[in-house]
Amino acid sequence: MTASDFQRRMIDEKASRLLDSGNVKFEGVFGRNARFRILPLTPKNHEHLVFLELDTGVYSCDCKFSSLHPDVECSQIISAKRIWAAMNVIQAQQKT
Repeated sequence: MTASDFQRRMIDEKASRLLDSGNVKFEGVFGRNARFRILPLTPKNHEHLVFLELDTGVYSCDCKFSSLHPDVECSQIISAKRIWAAMNVIQAQQKT
């Protein structure tokens, strides 16, 4: 089952809210993985961890959505990807 355009838009909007609220925290690189902690937007939501396998570029999240829909990126993964990309741009600019 793939996500509809509506579902993808909703996921993307939640990822933007997570970033705008400062709820995406890069915790560091541990071995061959980068780890991100995603804080909840509301008290009813849960904190999640996103891992990036640096060797393969594969992201994984401990959220229920990811386990039920492995073919669709969750909002936590999308927000972590955006932080990681921004960090790489900043590092590249600092080297020049």
